[in-house]
Amino acid sequence: MSDNTPAKQRPPQAAVVPLDQIGIEDVSSGAAVFDAWLRDISGGYVNLERLKEVAEVLPVIGNIIALVDAVGDVVNLASSDKPDPLDWVSLGINLIGVIPTPPTMAAARKSLRPMLVLARQEGKQMLGDSLIEIIVGHLNATLLGEIDAFLADAEGQLEAILKECADVGEKLVNNTANAIDAVITGKLDSAENLEAAGRSAIAAKNALRSDPSVVFENAFAALSDAYAAMGKGAANMIMRNAVPEGVQHEVLARTRALRSLAPQMRTQLMSMTSAANPQSIESMRLILHNSSVLWHKRNPKALGSTVKGDKTTQARHQDAKGETEAITRQASAKQAANDSKNGTCASSCNRINFALGSESLDHTDFSLPGPFPVIWTRTYNSRLERLDNASLGARWLTEFTTCIDVVGQGLVLLDFDGRSHDFPMPEKGKPHYDAVEYLTLVRTGEQQLVLLRGLDRRETYARHGDRFYLTHIQLRSGAGAMLHYEHRHNGQPVLSDINTYQDDDPSKVHLQLGTRLDAHGHIQGLWHVVDGKPLRQLCAYHYDGAGDLVAAQDENGAAWHYEYQHHLITRYTDRTGRGFNLEWDGNGPHARAIHEWADDGSFEVRLEWDERIRLTYVTDAHGQETWHYYDIQGYTYRIRHPDGNSEWLFRDERKNVIRHVHPDGSQDRYSFDERSNLLQHIRPDHSTLHYAYDDHDQLIKIRDAEGGLWLRDYDER
Repeated sequence: MSDNTPAKQRPPQAAVVPLDQIGIEDVSSGAAVFDAWLRDISGGYVNLERLKEVAEVLPVIGNIIALVDAVGDVVNLASSDKPDPLDWVSLGINLIGVIPTPPTMAAARKSLRPMLVLARQEGKQMLGDSLIEIIVGHLNATLLGEIDAFLADAEGQLEAILKECADVGEKLVNNTANAIDAVITGKLDSAENLEAAGRSAIAAKNALRSDPSVVFENAFAALSDAYAAMGKGAANMIMRNAVPEGVQHEVLARTRALRSLAPQMRTQLMSMTSAANPQSIESMRLILHNSSVLWHKRNPKALGSTVKGDKTTQARHQDAKGETEAITRQASAKQAANDSKNGTCASSCNRINFALGSESLDHTDFSLPGPFPVIWTRTYNSRLERLDNASLGARWLTEFTTCIDVVGQGLVLLDFDGRSHDFPMPEKGKPHYDAVEYLTLVRTGEQQLVLLRGLDRRETYARHGDRFYLTHIQLRSGAGAMLHYEHRHNGQPVLSDINTYQDDDPSKVHLQLGTRLDAHGHIQGLWHVVDGKPLRQLCAYHYDGAGDLVAAQDENGAAWHYEYQHHLITRYTDRTGRGFNLEWDGNGPHARAIHEWADDGSFEVRLEWDERIRLTYVTDAHGQETWHYYDIQGYTYRIRHPDGNSEWLFRDERKNVIRHVHPDGSQDRYSFDERSNLLQHIRPDHSTLHYAYDDHDQLIKIRDAEGGLWLRDYDER
């Protein structure tokens, strides 16, 4: 099944994102493209920092995201021998989001921009219900207006808007060219720029501005600030003064070519007022308007029809909100989402993560019931390079072999689900709380850390060298497990015993498990120990010369087999002998799995990552392609299905899904408390369920949509 099918040549994509999911890294990555282009066309003599010092002031509204995208369009147009007409369309849409006059319409223009991007993306005469729901929610969050009236008003104002866009576009091009010329011909002394080196702190504060009521006095300063906010601009700011004559001639020829865009600006942008042009902005406005009218006819504000004969049933329509923004450059995802919070599949059926391309496996070898049940599940994650010398083989761990590594001035938790979490080194007695993962890290001593997983589980870690090893697990029920490290290999401790207990008394041992090591410090197996003697072998492991786990036998004698290259798993067979295969795009720990298939061709999936935005294209065995969009932490916010319909997920700051718009346009809405407990669920028919919890996060009340009250109580355990 492995073939060298070339990747599709895809047109540039834009991401329409919930506004709170756009970070400074995204804005900075777009500004970096403009900075790199400036350096390229100027022979390395001009960058953003220098440009802002000499360029003529160009006021724009406070929408740095649209501004970054607009200069990106200028780069595309200036870099192409035959500009793509769609680049002009993109520039027109982005300039709508930044033109400063008239100021009374700034919020409306800013709101119109992501709507036009959505219409352009779809390329349909009628938009699906889910997209109209997103647009309605976007307007509710920005203008509190009805979509039909808003789009009708835009019709009469579009020509004036695009005239202003053309004026700003001409100034943007000419000011850039003039500033480059000024630097190249020696009209700017670079020594003056040294005073700007300390401005990045101020820049970082204001770089991510998306406020139409604010005006950036100088577009070029705003771009430079956005770039410097990520610590990029000032480091490369000291540029050479003397420009050789040959370089001057070459650069001046390029700026003449850049200026040639200015006369085209008005012609190209004004052509977008014609509905006869299917790619025009007016055509997109008509698509939005007609789709909205049809949607309102199909979706009156109907309420739920569930009725109880002896009670009053309540349901009320509540407008959804969810401001969005469009962006054409994003930084890569930094981590994988928590599966329990993502709200939809964050990975393929066989666990290739859509955001990172990492492969994960969870294989359970044995389970032992009891007050503290021991479920020995091994987890592999292709990104766990810190565990390349692990006792269970490279990049494998269990909930009993988690650890916390000291990295620089901080810590990295290598968690049992295969993901890693960064923490600062906490001061003694000053806990650090991760609201997304519901984890609290406390330093209880110089050599000891305590990790609280919500209110139910407490883990103690003891330091040895640059690693904290798990030594104690306590559950709220009073059960727990003590972990001992009597084995040593190359001076490092290796797990030797697990003793479970109950009633908050470690002396009341319920189960004792022991490990045996091979000559290389790998765990060969675990045994159930009774009265100090091994009674039953629970699992067995075999390793190759590279330290990879190649075979694992469970408590019933059935076995998994694994093959690797550079610790990246390339093939494994389950306990029935069925095989799965993986193909990677590299050899390092950050390589991405791009193709997976079973021996019989089933479960085949191919993955491709967009070069500009956080978007993964996933193609199944039938050739059906699904697009997954996600934020910088790997959480999904949009899925575009093979039929062209989309579902959307909006989140709170703890990554809980607070609004889920389904492909058919129906939606569920949720609210949570500060500990991510669900408090309210508004269903698609607008009926509502309510939930209440005790101080231990235990559900104690449910009020259903018919008014019925359900009560729960718990004992102390």
